[in-house]
Amino acid sequence: MVKTVIPYYERWLSQFPTVATLAIADLQQVLKAWQGLGYYARARNLHKAAQIVVEEYQGVFPKQLEAVLQLPGIGRTTAGEILSAAFNLPKKAGQKPRRSRRIMFVLRWLIVSDDDKLCSYMK
Repeated sequence: MVKTVIPYYERWLSQFPTVATLAIADLQQVLKAWQGLGYYARARNLHKAAQIVVEEYQGVFPKQLEAVLQLPGIGRTTAGEILSAAFNLPKKAGQKPRRSRRIMFVLRWLIVSDDDKLCSYMK
C-alpha cells in the first residue's frame, strides 16, 4: 500500500510544497492532483483547511486542540495525532506522544515542510 501511494505523495508535494501554495491553488487543480486517491472530500477539506491556516493563523498550524478541531475534516483522533506528531504533545492527559505514519502525509507540507527530523519518520 505504501509503495502505491508514494508517487501520489511526491506529485502532491511537487505541486503544493507548502500550506500557502495549497491555499491559493484552484480547487480543480487540487482535485486533479488528488486524482486516483478517491475520497475527494478529503482533498476539499485539505484545501479549505490550508486556506484557514493561512488566513487565520498566518500560515502557522495551530497548536491548540480546539483550534485544530475547527479545521474541516479533522476530528478528535486526527487532531490528537497531528498535535502529538508535530508538536510532541500528548493526545490525551497522561499519554505519551506518538508518531502515526498515516498523518505524516499532511504534516510534511502543512506544518513543517522543511524539517528533516519529521521527514525521517516517513521512511
